[in-house]
Amino acid sequence: MRRVIDISGDGPNNNGAPVTGARDAALEKGIIINGLPIMVKEPSYSTMDIDNLDFYYEDCVIGGPGSFVVTIKDRDKFKEAIRTKLVARGRGPDAGAPDRPGRREGAARAIA
Repeated sequence: MRRVIDISGDGPNNNGAPVTGARDAALEKGIIINGLPIMVKEPSYSTMDIDNLDFYYEDCVIGGPGSFVVTIKDRDKFKEAIRTKLVARGRGPDAGAPDRPGRREGAARAIA
């Protein structure tokens, strides 16, 4: 049976220990981590905004066989992105998300 964590968010980790430690601990237990970075540009006064949140997710958040990132860059595409994520997750670890390879080994990436 597969164990999967799906993480979504609009910014990087901003509290507690570095996220990579938690990711690595989950991966050691055989848990796959997928990401859904929300990159809808709206005026923000946060010091935690980063331009390439999708790259942060690829480098620091996701991991495991078939892990993937589905990036949301348009508010109107949110529903489509959730559907893409669910379909990709249902395909299993050999399929990943559609589109193009991600930066982490074994990761896939889609943009909505």
